[in-house]
Order: sequence, then structure tokens, then C-alpha cells
Amino acid sequence: MSVHTPGESNYDEWARLVATSPDGSIYATAEYLDSLCVAAGGKFRILVARRGEELVGCIPFYERCRAKGWLSVPGFFFSSRT
Repeated sequence: MSVHTPGESNYDEWARLVATSPDGSIYATAEYLDSLCVAAGGKFRILVARRGEELVGCIPFYERCRAKGWLSVPGFFFSSRT
């Protein structure tokens, strides 16, 4: 098992996981998070979990700079397993 932050080239794989997960939603897609960042400021990133080559889960984070530093708000965890 490994956990890492993928690059934009892996967003299609992330989108497929979100779309096929029973817990997936529009709020976990790169398109929604990008729109949120444009509207509210900030940035987003995701952490993904892999078992070998298989993507088995992800957590999107919305981050915004505050007076005391960065605020990082996690989204929901999406898993390919039920």
C-alpha cells in the first residue's frame, strides 16, 4: 500500500474511481474543486492510496491561506471497495 499526491495526468483515473465508488459525488471531482478554488480562492490537492498499481482510495483536500497559515479541509474518502 502506498499513499501519494498524484499529478494532473492522473485526474482521469481519480475521476473513474469517484464515478464508480458508492460514496463518490460531484464534490470530489477535479472540475468541481477547480471551480470552488476559482470562486473562493485557495487550491486543492488529493491524496491517493494504491495497492500495487491499483488505485483503491482518494481523499480530496481544499486548502486556503488564512492569517495564521494554511487551512486544509479534507473531503470524503472514496474507495473502490465496498
